[in-house]
Amino acid sequence: RVLFRSVLGMLGIQIAVAQLLYIFIHFLQQPETALPFVLVCYFIGSMLAIPLWSRLAVRIGKRDCLFVTMLFVAAAFVTLPAYLWPSWALYPLAMAIGAGIAGVQGISMALWPDIIEADELKTGQRREGIYAAMRSFVMKLALGLGLLVVGGVLTAIGYEGNRPPSPTTVTGLRLSFALLPAICLLAGAAVIRRFPITREVHEQALAVLGRAREGEIAGKV
Repeated sequence: RVLFRSVLGMLGIQIAVAQLLYIFIHFLQQPETALPFVLVCYFIGSMLAIPLWSRLAVRIGKRDCLFVTMLFVAAAFVTLPAYLWPSWALYPLAMAIGAGIAGVQGISMALWPDIIEADELKTGQRREGIYAAMRSFVMKLALGLGLLVVGGVLTAIGYEGNRPPSPTTVTGLRLSFALLPAICLLAGAAVIRRFPITREVHEQALAVLGRAREGEIAGKV
């Protein structure tokens, strides 16, 4: 389940990121020279949000925090192409998108140790290597699928790089940027909402594993 959610969440993010330059230039009508400043705001938003998401995860649990971050970044992706924003508004929007993506990626990574420990409780084995390989596979799969989807979308809406896009093509860009990532992220949020490893379940697993390890140490002594 978490693997499926990871694919959906990362796919939604990759689809949006791969189309960002097209939206920035052809719909928002910004020069390419302004993009570095927007990216700086994106990274500032990411860095500022990480401790805030961490506090929220401690407060409500990682699963529920991840659910919130996925809704947040989906809303940010829908908001960006919803209106022809003035230049100054793009900077807080970039910070919001950066904050949301940082939350999805950071809390997703924080959930993996919980899964590993729950798996250890169930199987009696520590399988960090397998889960690390799974996560790497998910990242590469999402990147590949994201680029494939965006390429298909650009072809479908009639985008041609050697000529200015028509109004219909720009509308297609707006819809694909807003809807495709949002659908993936909302589907991932629905999956994670049913994720069985809550904070309470994880604490119980840690307690059981702790007693088992203490017993092993006492047995060796």
